Amino acid sequence: MLEDIMVRKQLEQQLLKIKREIEVLNMKEEKLIKMKRLINRVIENDLEQKEISLINKQVKAIGKQVDMLRATNQYGKFTKKNIIRRQ
Repeated sequence: MLEDIMVRKQLEQQLLKIKREIEVLNMKEEKLIKMKRLINRVIENDLEQKEISLINKQVKAIGKQVDMLRATNQYGKFTKKNIIRRQ
């Protein structure tokens, strides 16, 4: 009986961890899709250099956010140490 309760709690903890990981993956996917749209905009349109530079800055900023999400997903809870480990 006690063992059943312990197993149940462990499974609940695993489920919560999986749900958090799915949330992080969904956020990464949204950001990657946004990056793809921005990059395709540059490739498919005849844009001025100023606009290309602006889009490039946006893509780099989103890329940093994706890196932070990767660190969160890889090392668990997000902390400044996690980012340092990745660099």
